[in-house]
Amino acid sequence: MQSAQRKALDVLNTVGLSNSVVKLIEKRHRVDKRIAYGGMIITVVLMVAFWRWTH
Repeated sequence: MQSAQRKALDVLNTVGLSNSVVKLIEKRHRVDKRIAYGGMIITVVLMVAFWRWTH
């Protein structure tokens, strides 16, 4: 995963995107990852709560 991300950043740099744009993309990736993990945790908590409520 890291090597693919590094290659993608190398390609973006050769295309001519500035470092600030690359940093914005990396920040967005981190935020999206946190949102995804948060959603997974909330889903599991709701499933456990529903299971306990019904049993």
